[in-house]
This record gives sequence, C-alpha cells and structure tokens, in this order.
Amino acid sequence: MMSNTFTADSLCWNSEGTDYTKVGALAEYNTDESQARLDADLFQQYKETAMSELQAQGVTFPVKVYYAYQSGAQAEEDKFAITKSSFEEYLGTDFIEVVGQPYTRNSRSEVYLVNKHSVTVAGWGADYGDPYNFLVQLTTLEGNYMNSQYSHMSDPTFDQMIVEANAITDIDARYEAFAEAEAYALEHALIVPGYVNGVEWEVTRINDYSKPYAKYGVANRKIKYWEKQADAYTAEEYEALAAQAS
Repeated sequence: MMSNTFTADSLCWNSEGTDYTKVGALAEYNTDESQARLDADLFQQYKETAMSELQAQGVTFPVKVYYAYQSGAQAEEDKFAITKSSFEEYLGTDFIEVVGQPYTRNSRSEVYLVNKHSVTVAGWGADYGDPYNFLVQLTTLEGNYMNSQYSHMSDPTFDQMIVEANAITDIDARYEAFAEAEAYALEHALIVPGYVNGVEWEVTRINDYSKPYAKYGVANRKIKYWEKQADAYTAEEYEALAAQAS
C-alpha cells in the first residue's frame, strides 16, 4: 500500500482523533487517497529545472545510481532488473542510469557500511506508538539504526527539530512539532516514502483474524489463540471470517 509519509498511518492520533499523518504540516502530503500521486507534467517541469541547475554546477547526466543486489541469487537479480527498468523508464535514461552493485554474502559489510550504494529500499517497523520511533531513524541521535546502517547522513537542523519535538509532553503540540519535522525531511528528501506493508495474498489454513494484533511491537508474532482448519480457507470463508471480526 502506497505511503506519502515515513511514519505509518494509524500509528497514533491527537486529542481530536486526527491521525498523526494528517496533522499540521503533514496534512498536505495526504490529500489524495487514490494511491495515484505522480503528476507527470509537474515531474517533467521539476526534472528539467533540476537538470539545468545541476548542470550549471558541473553535474553531468545521466547520474549513476548504484543499487545493491545479491549476485548469484536469481530472485535478487530479477528484482534488480525490475527496479532498474522501473527507475529508468519513469525518471528517464537522460536523467539517471541505475548501476548494479553486486555483493556475494552480506550486503551490510560489502555495500552499506562502506558506502558503495546510492539508494536503498528499506523500512522501519515501530516499537511503540509515537512518531519519534520513526523519525529518530533519520538523525544522528542515539537509536538511529537506519541512518547508521544505510544513509550515513547528517542534518543538524533536522536533528534539533527532533530533539525539541521529543521534549514536548502535550500530545497535540508534540504531534504538531513532529509533523513539522517530518515535513522538513520529506521536503529535503532525507527519505522518499514508497509503501507500507499491507494486504498480502496467501493460501492458508490459518484464520488470520484469530491471531493477536499489534500495530507496533512484536505481539502479533505470538503463535497463540490461532484458529485453523484441515483444508485451506476459500475466499468465501475468509469473507465470512472478516465479517465476524468486524
């Protein structure tokens, strides 16, 4: 499911019941619920402006974008080929060239920790229901696992915004401050949101609606209270389970 923000929706709400991702400065990023966010004409305008400004600074095109994949693993090689094709088709080969950065065993030690990549597709699952748990990942502050492992970036302005927001205890003011900080991160492309894990197709004998549910943390990994049957559920049976759960 596509996401326009780094923090997942339905993580937390302010005192008026407004989802954090629709609070304050983040509201403008969630005006379109259709899952179609690309404005092709506006993209072309920004692309031409960016190329003109960057060429004036001595940048040559296409820009080479190094993307890691595991060499010898067919699924990984196929995924890289699809990623390369998608990036170059939609951004244009006059703009970027996606170059494979192969590794053999460990992507962290062979690529990410030695900065042999340009971009990576990665995500974060919240440990608790507060925006800080997501946004600290983009800082140089303690607990910044994603930045220390992948991005290796430093933006003192953003760091300070997160420190100040985290010091606020009034829930509405806290979310407003975090929303302003997250909007800053999106505007400056500290991260480019792609998607959040949503519905996954499966053939199963397990009633997923009987499993423990948790929006964050690891409670939903418990193998307790599961209901199952001998044969895989049909689509009609699953619709009935969904109706019972609601």
